Amino acid sequence: MRISRGLGAFGLITALVAACSSTPRHDPFAVDLDASADGDANGALADATTDADLSLGGPCVDDKQCDDKIACTSDKCDMTLKRCRYTGDATLCDDGVYCNGQEACLPGLGCKPGAPVTCSDADPCTIGLCDEATRSCSTTQRDSDGDGDPDDHCVAKRDCNDSDPTISSLNAEICGNKKDDNCNGQIDETGCITAKGDSCTSPLTFTTGTTVVSTVGATYSFLTSCNLPVPSAGHDVVGTFTIPAGANRDVEIAATAVGGSYVAVAIMGTCGDATTEKSCDTSTAQARTRARNLAPGNYTIWVATQYDATVTLKVTLFDATSPPTNETCAAPLAVALDTPFNVSLVSVTQDLPSACNASSGELTYSFTLTSAKDVHIFANTTIGSAEPVLSLRTLACTTTTDEIRCRKNASIPLFARNLAAGTYVLSVGSVDPIDATVLVQTSAPTAEPTDQLCSSAPTIPLNKTTNISLADRVDAIKDDCFNNNPNGAYGFTLSQTSDVLLVARFPQNEMGAVSLLDNTCSNLTRLGCSQGYTPVRSFARNVPPGTYRAVLTDTLGLTASITPLVRPFANATAITGADDCSTAFTIPDGGALFTGDTTLSIGQYDHGCDTPTVPSGGASDQVGKLVLTQKKRVVLELTGSGFTPLLEVQKGTTCPAQLIKGACHVGFQGNKSFLDLELDAGTYYVFIDGYNMGKGVWSLDAHVVDP
Repeated sequence: MRISRGLGAFGLITALVAACSSTPRHDPFAVDLDASADGDANGALADATTDADLSLGGPCVDDKQCDDKIACTSDKCDMTLKRCRYTGDATLCDDGVYCNGQEACLPGLGCKPGAPVTCSDADPCTIGLCDEATRSCSTTQRDSDGDGDPDDHCVAKRDCNDSDPTISSLNAEICGNKKDDNCNGQIDETGCITAKGDSCTSPLTFTTGTTVVSTVGATYSFLTSCNLPVPSAGHDVVGTFTIPAGANRDVEIAATAVGGSYVAVAIMGTCGDATTEKSCDTSTAQARTRARNLAPGNYTIWVATQYDATVTLKVTLFDATSPPTNETCAAPLAVALDTPFNVSLVSVTQDLPSACNASSGELTYSFTLTSAKDVHIFANTTIGSAEPVLSLRTLACTTTTDEIRCRKNASIPLFARNLAAGTYVLSVGSVDPIDATVLVQTSAPTAEPTDQLCSSAPTIPLNKTTNISLADRVDAIKDDCFNNNPNGAYGFTLSQTSDVLLVARFPQNEMGAVSLLDNTCSNLTRLGCSQGYTPVRSFARNVPPGTYRAVLTDTLGLTASITPLVRPFANATAITGADDCSTAFTIPDGGALFTGDTTLSIGQYDHGCDTPTVPSGGASDQVGKLVLTQKKRVVLELTGSGFTPLLEVQKGTTCPAQLIKGACHVGFQGNKSFLDLELDAGTYYVFIDGYNMGKGVWSLDAHVVDP
């Protein structure tokens, strides 16, 4: 949240006078001119004696006398009143956070926080949450007991007892417990289920191989160290398993719940005795655990799901093994270069801090370079569904400062350029138990590209698009925007205070990010950061003259492009009216920033990208007009506050005008509509609207540049 820089002299005087007197304050800048016999002031300023308008300041003859020292106001001399006029620009107070509300700029006071977005819809059956990622409100059905079934006071024929997680329309009816478990209005009716394996006195029997287990109708009865998210609403069963006479063996269990329910498994020496637990695991995908070096005899296998579910259970016996010795940095296992090796991440612990979290645990390996090399480390999952997490570390290994680089996405290798001769530690982990194959591949060292250093960032032109390759790049620029992914820095210079919109494009379906930094590339002085799917934009207001860096980051190290759109800084123009084409506001050559509110406007225009069910005329709208004398690139970004904006451009001297292919866009992502168009000379209308009858406060960032 931005903080006000101060009240300003006039604002401070106003506040003090108002606080210390219950009578109307005397305006210190009012001038008594010729008073008539009845005491009325005939002078132009006499009526100001009861003026409480903080947008008015002292007397002036030019703008230079009107600096109120408040950064978010436009300070002008009102030549009619001969007094300073202060106009707030709320866009200069925007902290980029949606859920804490829309900031305001108040004359005399500066930037002030807005009211947080409440997302309340006054419906007791829903819970509203503000989602910062989508810059919108989301609602979920009320579910007080957390069993995944909404209260049937809100949704008919659903949870008939929302204070008891064992009762739900999602459950099966359990025989003999005198409860309506499945909310069908009957108790223990015909067809009820007596769960198999629901207690230690009636366990299932498991053998090696794959079997199907049902938790339908089972209660949650056993304690282990691997809990479900809502244990009271869970379901578990137990079964016996026998290791035959002979040598000690390892037992590995893998469980997958059909339908995606949380699933947990454990191996215990004695049923119901948590102190005899040998190993356990819980997962949203596949739970997998291994108990090592168990003696022949009988053991209990515990299987649990969050909801009634069918579970595919696989039990495997292996020759007895000892726990891995390379759990920590103290004893990494040495591996050969350029030779694949296998890793099993089952029942390992998490020991190392990393920027790429491996919550299911990791193992450590070491390799030695006799000379400087480029190093690519590949990892592929062979058993399981999670991806390997790689961390390249110095030999010291144990702290976050010892981590050279990490990689959580196996689509491309972890890459370290020109790694010096020496011994390094590689940790291999995951967020779920997996088996993987890993390869440390070396090649001749290569020179560092200029875009990997802030100081040597190549220069890119303003208001033009530059194509870029991020192949064999690393996360060299620590901008804290899209961490641990390939990036590069590109420089440009501003000759005057400017508004800057960075537009980055990446391959479809690939996540990317763009950030704006000063020439130190410090994340502490970062001016903007945005991530998402193409095109990704980051907007910064009132950027002083100087040299800056645009940093592009992607997931897969592919090709991208960057366009720094720049125009001289000016306060945002507040739009009132303009709710039809005859009163449209003017978008000048070069572009500008506009703010408005469609709440009180009239819906008069239909748009092809709106939902087809809206009535004729659609949502309340406002209209801008753009006249081009030659071909231009027109970039428009419309941001809606609390509604999904719709932006359309049409061509023609009459309105509504001719439709343009690809010139209508709905801002489903982050409440931002975006158009990047090449337009021939002509007259165009820009429609600011809301999708599906949405309306509210908006801002439009317009850039008009040469193509």
